Amino acid sequence: MYAKGIAFAALAYFISPVDAIPDVLVGLGLTDDLAIVAAAVKAIGSNVSTVHKE
Repeated sequence: MYAKGIAFAALAYFISPVDAIPDVLVGLGLTDDLAIVAAAVKAIGSNVSTVHKE
């Protein structure tokens, strides 16, 4: 449930029109979105057990 919550929150932030850095700024607009997605992938990856990784 924890991993699903993180994934949903990251996806919601990614598709949300309200961002910390507006997407209209070319080159900088997607950096906050990518940072959130990267942090979510890292958090989900550390939550997966070794049995699931195998």
